[in-house]
Amino acid sequence: MRKILIGFISLCLGMSVFGDSFKLEGIIASIDNEKKTIIIDSVYGDSVVVQVLPNTEIELDNCGVFGISKYGTFKNLSLGAFVEVKLYFQNAANGERTNPIAYEIEVECYKKRAY
Repeated sequence: MRKILIGFISLCLGMSVFGDSFKLEGIIASIDNEKKTIIIDSVYGDSVVVQVLPNTEIELDNCGVFGISKYGTFKNLSLGAFVEVKLYFQNAANGERTNPIAYEIEVECYKKRAY
């Protein structure tokens, strides 16, 4: 498990060097309305703090009438919802570590779960 986590972190850091983005899937564990951040318990076994900006696209998949997708806002994010987030890292000027920034969040309204 430790090797997988180290590999995942290395992959994320490698992508940030090239300015690429990556996809994260998991369940929303916490929502901070003041800072506009969410904590995602990822399917990779780690919790990630994600910054949500005003221009982040939030899509509610199969949430509308007859299963139609619709767009939402930060208020539509709820604890326990399964999400797929497309992220990128912003390089800090002073070398500090920054939270990944979401440019697209897809909320799975009717995701089938094992339990």
